[in-house]
Amino acid sequence: MSYVTKYGLAYNPERERLGIPIIPPTWTIQDMGKYFDCFEPNPNQKLPHRLLKRVFVENGVIVRETDTFYSGRTFFYAPEQITLPEEISIEYDYLRAKDGNPWKAHADLSAAERSKSVSIEEARQILTSWGLWKSSEKGAKP
Repeated sequence: MSYVTKYGLAYNPERERLGIPIIPPTWTIQDMGKYFDCFEPNPNQKLPHRLLKRVFVENGVIVRETDTFYSGRTFFYAPEQITLPEEISIEYDYLRAKDGNPWKAHADLSAAERSKSVSIEEARQILTSWGLWKSSEKGAKP
């Protein structure tokens, strides 16, 4: 069985148990080699949404997965003269889960706050303000 089959939709019950966002059955899954990406094929780019789930597998075993959420807004980053999406990434590390906190979060919120490390609580609060986090949802950690 391929690792995409093993850790794709079939792994959703374990994600629910751990409080990790599941892969919706309508999403596209692309095998990229050392990881696979899962994403909504036709998102509304103007509205807040979960952009991507990236699942990393090493030697046939899941090691971590990252969910990236997009606010629907962008900001200009002058040093590189580029427009960037306002987004948050939340990572669950299966290896760290054995002996500590498996959660990590990073936020790109403004030119002054790029790849800023934030607590899971902060990430939740920001996602709630974007309308993307409902604490009543099943498995509503991170």
